[in-house]
Amino acid sequence: MDVGIQTVFASYGWPGITDGQVYDEETRLALLADELGFDVVWAVEHHFYDYSFCPDNTEWLAYIAGRTTNVAHTVSGTRTTNNAANKTMNSTIRIVAAPTM
Repeated sequence: MDVGIQTVFASYGWPGITDGQVYDEETRLALLADELGFDVVWAVEHHFYDYSFCPDNTEWLAYIAGRTTNVAHTVSGTRTTNNAANKTMNSTIRIVAAPTM
């Protein structure tokens, strides 16, 4: 069995919390999950709450992958309209094709 965390990028129900704070905390928790030995980090696009966000799951997970060594990374929910599919495909190609430093 794998144990992981799911990031939902939601400030709904948390008065006075900005989107920037939510983004920073979700990123911090994903990095902490790696340090604590969790198996996986999931990113969700916008589901489960009245308001949640992740500007681009693929790019955020690529950033997390570059900062972690132990956890697997996956998308747990994303819209599959033609525009969203094209955006995800373009993001994936851009990340995979990016030169390594």
